[in-house]
Amino acid sequence: MARKGGSALRRARAWLPGLLLVTPSIIAIGVFVYGMLGWNFSLAMTDKHDEVSEGNFVGLQNFVDIWDEPRWHLSVNHAILFTVVFVLGALVLGWFLAFLMEKGIRGRAPSGRSTSSRWRSRSWRRASCGAG
Repeated sequence: MARKGGSALRRARAWLPGLLLVTPSIIAIGVFVYGMLGWNFSLAMTDKHDEVSEGNFVGLQNFVDIWDEPRWHLSVNHAILFTVVFVLGALVLGWFLAFLMEKGIRGRAPSGRSTSSRWRSRSWRRASCGAG
């Protein structure tokens, strides 16, 4: 019995400090991200449009009604355009940077490669065999 308790205590000592360290962050994310998402969603299900009115539950009717607004269509079009331009721009920039990295910079590649590869091999040897 004493062994089992000691083992559990040893296991708790391994993961408990880490859990205690990240618990405030988990609580903050729960309140400020998911709590606010829930609050906004519950507010979107009412007809409360200002701070002083009571507001009644209307369900998904607000989401159906918004498609009748011309500004909503413009906003959706802008969001789609921004997404397409951003994703294509990120892809083109990524391809361009990958091309530059693959091509290399003239005059600097041999010294940079040999230094870093020498360092990597020494570090690997130290870690694996204790030599270096």
